Amino acid sequence: MNLIIGSAQIGMRYGLNKKKIPKKHINKVYQLCKNNNIEYIDTANSYGVSEKVIGKSKLNNLKIITKIIIPGNISNKNLRIFIQSHLKKTIKKLNVKRVYAILLHDLSIFKRSNKAIILDAFDELKKKKLIKYFGASVYSPNDVNKLLRFWKPDIIQFPLNILDQRFLKDNFIKNLKKKQIILLSRSSFLQGFLLQNVKNYPMIKLQKFKFILQKIDKWCEDNKISRIDACIHFVKNISHIDYMIVGFDDYYQLGKIIKSFKLKNIKIPQTFKVNNLQLIDPRKWK
Repeated sequence: MNLIIGSAQIGMRYGLNKKKIPKKHINKVYQLCKNNNIEYIDTANSYGVSEKVIGKSKLNNLKIITKIIIPGNISNKNLRIFIQSHLKKTIKKLNVKRVYAILLHDLSIFKRSNKAIILDAFDELKKKKLIKYFGASVYSPNDVNKLLRFWKPDIIQFPLNILDQRFLKDNFIKNLKKKQIILLSRSSFLQGFLLQNVKNYPMIKLQKFKFILQKIDKWCEDNKISRIDACIHFVKNISHIDYMIVGFDDYYQLGKIIKSFKLKNIKIPQTFKVNNLQLIDPRKWK
């Protein structure tokens, strides 16, 4: 397993605490990646000005994974044109000749009448060598099951953290890997929820779930590790995942994450599992 840096906070205020990476840290982040053999960056057109910032910095020397949202009102006749135009604009913003991969960000676009058109359009982009891989960013195992009925993505990006363990059930990840799909985990810190200052209880966001943080914090204190260590090594210990995407607030926090990732594996129990979607699915926080 290797790290991929997430770029949402490069382009906008993101996550539970709405943090944005300072501009003066951008090239330092690239140097940190270069010094630690981190080769990939994950971005999206929906991440504010993330793609523009990457294109104007040394970060565009990394292999870029981006995402696409296809509007539901695009007719089948115009689907191919939209996909080609979107990628052309993305490549221009990123100031590159091609991207490593592009992922569908909203799977509800797939309808019976347009599946073949969408898949064929991306296959054409592969043949033109504008992308190497085409895949999907998903939210649940059920999303994956629906996809696999008609398509085997090159890449699947999915949420996994010390609380959200849905993808660990029934050897789900192992079975995906058997299909030779590249697997990327995301949401290691649950958009910042898992890194909140537990000592300052009144300031904790999602107050009704603060007892979960207290429970994790107690375990970390007893075992003399940080919560960053717990979050990183919970995912790192899962077999068959190729890459872990990590978000970060600034250059310094990314340094801590990399340092933690390099530590000898720390065994983290799966006893913190939470099934409540009101917590583990950030789309429901609003």
